[in-house]
Amino acid sequence: MTDVNNRFLHQNPSYSRIVYSDASNVGYSGYEVNTLNGIVHGMWQEDESLKSSTWKELMAVFRVLSSMEHILHSKRVKWFTDNQNVCIIVEKGSMKCDLQDIAFDIHSFCLKHSTILVMEWIPREQNEIADYFSKLVEKDDWGLSPMIIEMICEKWGHIEIDWFASPHNAKCQAFYSRFWNKQCTGVDAFSVDWGDKFGLFVPPINLVSRVLTKMRFDKAQGVLVIPLWKSASFWPLIWKGDMFMSNVLDWFDLPVQKEYYIPCKNVSGLFGMEDLKFRMMALKLAF
Repeated sequence: MTDVNNRFLHQNPSYSRIVYSDASNVGYSGYEVNTLNGIVHGMWQEDESLKSSTWKELMAVFRVLSSMEHILHSKRVKWFTDNQNVCIIVEKGSMKCDLQDIAFDIHSFCLKHSTILVMEWIPREQNEIADYFSKLVEKDDWGLSPMIIEMICEKWGHIEIDWFASPHNAKCQAFYSRFWNKQCTGVDAFSVDWGDKFGLFVPPINLVSRVLTKMRFDKAQGVLVIPLWKSASFWPLIWKGDMFMSNVLDWFDLPVQKEYYIPCKNVSGLFGMEDLKFRMMALKLAF
């Protein structure tokens, strides 16, 4: 019983947090209405995508709940879902073992974190935001293989934080993600200062220019991984005349073979699916 927090017998009947959750065939999501960047999102594994809709909706509750530990600890929470079975199972349990296991995990979490969960069913049309994010397919969550990370660390030293990652592709214990999840250090890397850590930067290609601008502003150091696309909008920011800008201290070409990259979780895109037909580079930057 050492993991169980104490709770007063007399509770405030009002709700200090309001959460919506939903699940689709591709993923799950949830959000707390008054929390900045309070969205949780994840995609199902292949075997999970074959589960029943009730299993997915119930698992969505548990994973969103777990990911919001920092928000929901010691709180009374009104939780909205558009699946009536989920409301019943969270409150009373289920005769089906797989659903009962999830219900038990939800109960255990609430007990450990002194969270009071009050479920309520709503029609689907009142759950549009969670529904939208549950159907969102990540297209930029490809990653670098451990072999490439080993090359980078051997050449330039230990990486302290992965600034643009997900549980699927993170290469450091400390990482920032687009959405809240149980493992991440925080969300929205652009909202914090980058100046005190040697970081890994593998952002979506359309964010490279913004990353370079913030690195300069924060006087950041780290490793930026980019394709050698001279026609890209970010290229003039790093290439001056006939050489890299002075903030590029070192660089090397990365392998192009597919085994050096982790495919997107939805198994699409170029990375990890086929050998690349363009050069990839790792740049050591210091501003």
